[in-house]
Amino acid sequence: SIYYDWNEDGALDKATLEPAKPGEFGEEFHEFSITLSAVGGAKQVVGNDLFVEANKNPGAYLKLLPNGDVEIILDQTGIGASASVTVWTVSYLTERFLLKKYSYTFEDRVDLSKRGDCEMNLLDGEGKRNGSSVKFKPIEKEINRVDVNFQPKSCKLRFRR
Repeated sequence: SIYYDWNEDGALDKATLEPAKPGEFGEEFHEFSITLSAVGGAKQVVGNDLFVEANKNPGAYLKLLPNGDVEIILDQTGIGASASVTVWTVSYLTERFLLKKYSYTFEDRVDLSKRGDCEMNLLDGEGKRNGSSVKFKPIEKEINRVDVNFQPKSCKLRFRR
């Protein structure tokens, strides 16, 4: 769990990423939730159990950035022929938790020509894919509406050669 005063009421709010259920192929789903403190009691404002990890090495975890943004990191680099890291950056804006950035890196450890990366700022419509700048129509997406298969069209990777 991580703590931050997102709603600026003077009390710490809580973000968690916890195992929710196993998948049919051994993958594990995690629930990402944020609970805001409030007069009269806490209120869960985010609840999404679609974040998946295929292995626990290193696995899924949260990181709090200095500006209060939260990174949901799915690190699949520990074992296997392919390695990937997906990062969703969540920001509290206009009293909603929005997906601000999406990044993805992939590497095939057997065929090193198959690798790629992207980092997209969804709110301003700018990013990089395999080292080249890209522009796209900005996307405003609440984190509650993101599923594990979400990837911006502008981030669809073409393998480097």
